[in-house]
Amino acid sequence: MEENLNTISAEEVFGAANRLIVEGGEAPFGDIASLGGLYQVAIAVVAVVYLFTVVKFSDVLFFILGSLVKTTQQHANDKVYSSVINNVERMMALVGVVLIGLAAMRFSITPEGARLFMPLPLSPWGLFGATASGVALLIIAEVAILYLIRTLAHEREMWQTLTHTKLLHFSAIITLITPPMLLALLTQGTGAVVACWVAFALCFISLIIFVKEVFSLFILHKFSLFHCILYLCTLELFPLSLLLAPILRR
Repeated sequence: MEENLNTISAEEVFGAANRLIVEGGEAPFGDIASLGGLYQVAIAVVAVVYLFTVVKFSDVLFFILGSLVKTTQQHANDKVYSSVINNVERMMALVGVVLIGLAAMRFSITPEGARLFMPLPLSPWGLFGATASGVALLIIAEVAILYLIRTLAHEREMWQTLTHTKLLHFSAIITLITPPMLLALLTQGTGAVVACWVAFALCFISLIIFVKEVFSLFILHKFSLFHCILYLCTLELFPLSLLLAPILRR
């Protein structure tokens, strides 16, 4: 009797789904090789475009990164709306859209991502396309709405400065998080987790600075706190919630 108790395993008692050690040592972060060589080519293209932009327009990127620590009054006095800066902003926006799509694709092969996206009839590349398209449409819609408000409102300079500040901050965030995000997309294990947390921390800090800038801008132009909160809820939080609600609901 005692010998039988010593030889019975948990798998035999509770079933095959309850083995204590996963056979084959399945990685908890997914197997990047399962995404194919095109995934790594896409990451290489993003890295090349990012490095080209950093090297070619380093002075412009320093200006964009400096926008994180400048006051709203300095933003209004800069009057830097040159085509070069606009082109760099568009380039970094493109890098950011592709990067977010690749991040969703990378997350989908982890156990958590597989459970989250399982009900969706999308392949990893289909998920990449859906995520990148959603983020791109969100950016275009917000810029279009701000342009429409700027055209119709009385405080045109204020809304122009707000649009400029928003694009600068978005470009600054993408500039900062691209290196750790590329590391997270290419590695597995602790390195990927640390890189993700670094990217999240940078995004959180940049978001706090952006919200502070928005409050300062509204106060500078004699708008009430209610108008500032209304703007943040309708043009910042609401579009983002539309993008994240289907995922969080699952």
